[in-house]
Amino acid sequence: MPESQDLIAFKHRVQCMLQDAYKEDGYWPDGVLHISPRTFAEGTAAKPYETMSAEIGEWSPSLEPVPAPINEHDQRRVPKNRDWGYLLGRELKPGPVHVAVRGKSLALIAGYHTLVVHFDLEGSLRTMKREHFDEIVATCVPGNNPKAAKAACLRSFIMPPKFIEAGARQKKVHKINIMAAIVMDENVIIISDFSRMTQLHAVSSDSLFTLNDLLPESIIRAFILIIYLTPVFPFSSGTLVFGLASVEVQTGSLNTPIIDVLLNVAGPGAGVGQHLANNLLYGIPLHPDTPSSVICSDSEAYSEL
Repeated sequence: MPESQDLIAFKHRVQCMLQDAYKEDGYWPDGVLHISPRTFAEGTAAKPYETMSAEIGEWSPSLEPVPAPINEHDQRRVPKNRDWGYLLGRELKPGPVHVAVRGKSLALIAGYHTLVVHFDLEGSLRTMKREHFDEIVATCVPGNNPKAAKAACLRSFIMPPKFIEAGARQKKVHKINIMAAIVMDENVIIISDFSRMTQLHAVSSDSLFTLNDLLPESIIRAFILIIYLTPVFPFSSGTLVFGLASVEVQTGSLNTPIIDVLLNVAGPGAGVGQHLANNLLYGIPLHPDTPSSVICSDSEAYSEL
């Protein structure tokens, strides 16, 4: 499961690609949002699963009126009642590409649309050359579901042999599930997931998104990145440092971070495991490095925990 530090690495990967493109071309890359419903999870009648949702906001079809063809496999996976269907069947207007991370949510802006990603268990972000992306998405095949009818709906893209590293497991066909992408002239950012459990949310606007919309003080950023209940921790960096200093003065040493207390098999968390402990703390919300004494010294905080 990608943790917050993994998303910071994803962000760094994107920023390096964007900065390299800027140095090479002399202008900041523009891109458009691309989604592939044919790769989305389907769920079951007993356990429905929604891969994508959308907030259309003030966006209107008149902003992007030019029609575009829809792949037949994508078309089959877009029920009429889905709120994100407006992202298909039209040429989206390019706009500057930027990235932001908060907790376990990552946002990519391009044009009138922002893609918010929650990577769940096995989601990943990669950058690649546009020509390689075009080659990969040119061919899709049924997925690996044991039921033929369902496999035909849950499509995957074929990885050309030249992209398979030497020593990789010998398979007849190597597949990849590219669920969404930000497509630029020379480069592409892809969101892929072997298990198809990654969740996507589009936020649209009637004006092109800019870097300012992703700055920490931006109201739009706050709206965008709460989609998956990613918290704003109750401590700013300044107050957290002050709090740590106060604890050090009072006790002579820093208390054990609460994450370590939860991971201790002999502690109150009974060794719940890194992923579960992080999810618990993000849900409260409480920063994993918060000294455990902060909780014990506040009856309300202790009760909430």
